[in-house]
Amino acid sequence: MNSYECRKEGRVAASAEAMCQRCGAGVCADHMRAETQELRQEGKPGLLPPVPGG
Repeated sequence: MNSYECRKEGRVAASAEAMCQRCGAGVCADHMRAETQELRQEGKPGLLPPVPGG
């Protein structure tokens, strides 16, 4: 897989070293950036999350 960002800039596409979690695009070391992302929310006693579809 080649780096999407390198191709977008018109550079020779470097080999991807990672993959974007959101869109799946390949990312090289020059364009790689790490961020934290909260995947869960705190629960509140006595409250249930809404049920999808109903």
